[in-house]
Amino acid sequence: AQLRQIASKTINLVFFFFFSIIIVSLFYAKPFVLLIAGEGYEGAIIPFRIVMSLLLVIALEQIIITQFLMATRDSKEVLLLSLVGAFVGVSANIILVPRLASIGSACSWVLSECVVLLVAIWFFYKKIKVRVIQRQQAKYLLFCIPYFCFCLYFSTDAITPTLFYGLICCFVWFVLSYFIIVKKIKTSF
Repeated sequence: AQLRQIASKTINLVFFFFFSIIIVSLFYAKPFVLLIAGEGYEGAIIPFRIVMSLLLVIALEQIIITQFLMATRDSKEVLLLSLVGAFVGVSANIILVPRLASIGSACSWVLSECVVLLVAIWFFYKKIKVRVIQRQQAKYLLFCIPYFCFCLYFSTDAITPTLFYGLICCFVWFVLSYFIIVKKIKTSF
């Protein structure tokens, strides 16, 4: 029972933290890429947006696989997850990269990680009986709607104001979330 409670709270914190980062990266990908890489790397903007969705997927994988599945000492499941991920990744790369180049590579990576996560969630639920997607995560999604609209309203192509607005969006999100979401999670520890 205590393991289920810890798993549930950890997953809630991951959803809380990574939704905001993913939303900011979707709207502010162009200024981030231009700031980091400079002019001439505009082709990296779409793959950047695609790959940033992996933040939530990989964070959940790390919690489920590393903290819980590996702790059960069942190496067959972890090996199966690795094999499934490799198979899907290589197959998707063979199909998508010749047609879509870097976008195809980003899509195959996301597809591979999502398949691994889905299989890991199945193993996780079988062993620990905790659903990864719960009502709390739906609340986080609903709570993100105003944040999403704020980012949409303030997104521009100019680097300086965009990054400034992006930082304001993140700050407002974390402050509001702390008082609405995190305090609830903390009080139940």
